[in-house]
Formats: sequence, C-alpha cells, structure tokens
Amino acid sequence: MRTVLFALALAIVPATARAEDELARAEHALTEAKASGTYTFCTKPRKPMLPKHAALCPLASEVDDCAGFANACDEAAKPKPPPQWLEWLARALAPFANLLLWGIIVVIVVAIAVPIVLAFLRARREQRTKSEPVQANTAEVVTPLAPAPEDVSDPEAALRAADEHARRGEADRAVALYLVASLAALDRRGAVRLARHRTNGEYVRSCTDPEAKQPLREVVREVDKVTYGKQTPSAEAVARVAERATHLVKRAAVAATMLVAILSAGCGTLKGTGTDDPAGDQLPVDVLGRSGFRVERLGRSLSSLPIASPEDEEAQPREVVIVDLERVQLEDETRAHLLRWIEHGGTLLLFGDPSAWPEDLGAKEERTHDRAIVVTSAVDPHERIRDARVATAQGLAWKDARVVAHAGETPYAAIGTRGRGAVVGVATDDLFTNVGVSRPANAAALLALVDHAVRAASAESSSEDDEDEGVARKQLDRGRVKLRVARPEDGIPPPSNPFASLVRAGLGTASWHALAGAVVLFLAYGIRRARPRPAPAPARRAFTEHVEATGAFYERARALPHALAAYAAFVDTRLRERAPRGTPPAAYLAHHAAVPVEEASNLLERGLAAVPGEDPRGDELDTIRALRDLYAKTLG
Repeated sequence: MRTVLFALALAIVPATARAEDELARAEHALTEAKASGTYTFCTKPRKPMLPKHAALCPLASEVDDCAGFANACDEAAKPKPPPQWLEWLARALAPFANLLLWGIIVVIVVAIAVPIVLAFLRARREQRTKSEPVQANTAEVVTPLAPAPEDVSDPEAALRAADEHARRGEADRAVALYLVASLAALDRRGAVRLARHRTNGEYVRSCTDPEAKQPLREVVREVDKVTYGKQTPSAEAVARVAERATHLVKRAAVAATMLVAILSAGCGTLKGTGTDDPAGDQLPVDVLGRSGFRVERLGRSLSSLPIASPEDEEAQPREVVIVDLERVQLEDETRAHLLRWIEHGGTLLLFGDPSAWPEDLGAKEERTHDRAIVVTSAVDPHERIRDARVATAQGLAWKDARVVAHAGETPYAAIGTRGRGAVVGVATDDLFTNVGVSRPANAAALLALVDHAVRAASAESSSEDDEDEGVARKQLDRGRVKLRVARPEDGIPPPSNPFASLVRAGLGTASWHALAGAVVLFLAYGIRRARPRPAPAPARRAFTEHVEATGAFYERARALPHALAAYAAFVDTRLRERAPRGTPPAAYLAHHAAVPVEEASNLLERGLAAVPGEDPRGDELDTIRALRDLYAKTLG
C-alpha cells in the first residue's frame, strides 16, 4: 500500500510543478503584451457599452487593475428611464403624416414629369431650328502642343518624351510637355487636382506643396510665353524648364514610393498598438504570438479555404483556423464548405455558443452554474490548468468527442474528428477576448486549448488510454503550425455576380424598382430620342468673335475705364519685355511708331491712370484706338 501511494505522489508532484510552470509562462507573456501595447479597455473602455461588452461584466471584478471597465458595468446595470421626448415627437408629427405622404407622392410625380416635359420642349425647339441654314466653320483648327494633363497616366514617360522633343530642337513642344509631366506628377501626389476647366495660374495658386509651388510657377511662366505670347523659347529657357520639371516629377515619385512602403509595412502585421474594446481579440492574439505561436489573419473568406486531396495532404502547410462565432457570422454556404474542408484534413478551433456551430457537428449547449474552468494540458494528460474563470456559465454536450476542459462537472471544450480533420470546440468565447485573457490563469487555459488544436493539426493524438497509462507527452513545437484568425467579414462568401452583392446588401427590391423606373423612362422618353435626325454641325467661333463679344459686354456694362486699364497694362507689359534694359516703355513706343515722345507718354499714362469702376470720361475708346495704332506700328 505504501508503495502505491509513493508512486502516486511521484506522478502528481511533477504534473503540479509543470502546471505552475505553464501558468508562470502564460503570466509572463500576458505581462509583456500589456506592457508593450496601449490597451485601454480596462481603464477607458469603449462607449457606449454594447451587449457583448456587458456579457463580460462578471469578469470585471476578477481582473486586476480593471476599475474603469467595472465602473462602466455598474453604470450600464442601472435602470434608465425611457426617453419621453420620442413619444412627444411622435404625437406632434402624427397630424402631419398624411401631408408628408402626399408630399412624397408629389415629389415622385414631379421627378417623372420633369424629364418628359423637358424632352417635349427640346423636340419642339429642334423642330423650329431644323430649317435654319448651318453656318460654315470659319475657325482655324489649332493642334495642341501637348496632351491635356488629365490624359497623362505616366509622368515619367511624359518627361522622357519632353526630353526627346528638346533634343530634336522642338522647344515649344518640349516646354509644354514638361508642364504636363509636372502637373500629372503633382496630381498623383495630391498637391494639385487636375480638371479641364482650370488654367495654369489656377494650378499654381491651388498647389498645396509649398516646395513645389515656386518651381511650378517658373515652368508655367515659360509655357505661357510660348502659348499666348507666341515666343520661341531659347535653349537656356528649355534647360531651366527641364530642370524644374525633372525635380517635380522625381520628387513626387519618391514621395509615392515612400507612401507605398509605409502602407505595405503596416498591412502585413496582425498585432495592433492597442484597443479600448473589452470584447476585442488583440490581447489574446498578442499573448499567443509571445508564447511561440505563429499567428496571422486568415486573409480570405472561410468559404474559399482550399480543399486538400489525400495525395497532396502531406505537402499542405499545417494550419489551425480560429473562428470566434460571436464575431464571425457563418452563412449556410460557409458552413457547408467548412465541413468539407475539415473532412479533407483541416483543423478548426471554434469559440462560441454551440447552438451557432454547424448542425452536422452534433454539438449542443448545456447549462451549468460553475464559471470555474479546468483544462487538461495537451503536453501531459496528468496536468491540469486550474483557477481559470469565464463570464458565462455554459457548457456543451458533444457525442463521441474527447473532453479537454470542464466547467464544474459539465464539459466546456472538446475535440471531435470528422473525416481526416478535427474540430476543437469551446462553449464560449470568453477566453478569446481582451478582458477574458487578462487573468493569468485564463491566459494559461487559452494556451492549453490552442495546444490541443496544434496537436490535432500535427496528427499527434492524445487519447484517454495514454492518460490512464501515465505516458508523459513531449513539449509541443508551437511554431510548427500556423494559426489563422478569421475576421468578422470572413464568414460571408464573396458574391458570384454584382446583382448578388446588391441583394446581400438589402437592395434587391430597390434594384427591381430602379429597373422598372428605367423601363418607364425609356418608353416615355428614350423611344422618341432614338428617332433618326441629322447631326448638327459643331458650333465653333473664331477668336475675333470672342473679342468682339467681350467688347460688347464692356460697352453694355459701361466698363470702358476697366477696358482701358486692362489694355494699357497689357501694352505696358509687352513694351517692357521688348524694350532694352533701362529704356522707358513710352520712349520705346515713340521711337518705333515715329511719334513724339510726349504724345506716346501721354497716351500710355492716361491708360495706366484709368481706374476700373470709375465713371467714364468719354475719351476711353479714343485712347484705346490710339494706343492700338501705336502698338501695331511697334510690332510691325
């Protein structure tokens, strides 16, 4: 008898020591995770409190340094009176319900009638103008020097094309392409916004990059001289524009590359910097990563998991897919695919209410009054992880499954096999939440459950016979099997066509209504528009017509002082560009027009002295004509 008791003591003491070591390792990983992240779910939890947060409130007083979450639970537990203002608002708006309904009907009728009436009026107008003769196109077609900036998708290619034009001596096309390349690069970077109605000056003024504004202004100045001043740029001007454009394009390319690198560096990581969600999974994932597991997001829909054949099963990487049914809602198509994936060798770690599991697994929920959880170690069948507690007292009943955790006398977690795969099912998801894993014993229990899933994925069984025989298991290689955590959207299979996605979004009925409305509009409006009729000639006007129209507008608005000031400023600017350095514009004008200097000076001073908005003196039009004659002689 003494020999039996001594052997039993020798078997129990090492298991107890190993359980304490596992608990210490879990506590160390938990402490490191909390210290390295900004987890605020215990001090400043997310507001308002949701039902999934309130379900974790029984753990608030059992987690150290979680007073903020406990206070939030106390506030949520207090009864709140229903808002009275909603009832008052409903009673106040009740008499206007019929009026609102008729208003909606009127809006619908107007929305349908307006296009029909406009189409009828347009048809009448076209019938009246059909017999009018079409004026001949007298405008001169001008070929643009470069494509529009919004039509350029590769600024570097446009820059190379500009360099090629510069080498061939086509200076005007080169500077125009340099500007196009600069604007396209700045648009790609977000410093300007390209639009066909914007001018070069508007691009310079709207540029949000202070360092790029001055080089862009210099490029625009040279391009405007070529486009509007009809000046041929010199070799020095082309080289200067090329230098500024190259700087703008290369700088924008470097900035875009750095942005892509930053985004790429942040997209592949699973561990976040912290969270204020008590029911989040950031802390459990962090603890698993610090305990030797390789944890990643699933990165695809559960309905698209690859099905392995028996021949290539050994070549497939060993993975465990973790699904929390409190976050991931499984659709019927996803459930059926998951079962097929398990039958062909997949391993699934399932958290959540057993009533939400796939029905073919045969698991059911079972009520219990004990929140204390005891988990059997996957390394040694004699070892137990104790003192773990969950918020919801719930177990499961699963026929033909091996139980690995108990809530009192009720099974809490079990391993079931299906085909060549296995399912590790846990009755609740409390251990896979930020608050639930914050207790060291809970963290150790979570690690033990994941160890069971890793052993199942590694095709290493741990049976009850081994436990009866007292066979000690070797330490698992946690990095050998990859853990893939499913996101909330991974439970929804991707739509097979665009209409299916609309139906899933609840817009199926609205889509049919829109289709019916389109048919009605086509019958009321589209058929008449489809009748053949001669295409009208494109309306084009010569530049002189625009000038005459502007002059007529100035005359109608009595803006003769404004016209005189604008024309005098234009003549003064052009004379200063042409006159030698140090020569007054009036002297240059008098010399080339063969008039006295005093006459030219008086005309120019009268024009520059005009103030837009003042009352006309009566000599504005004569002054403009005289200045025009002198300036024309100067150009000749």
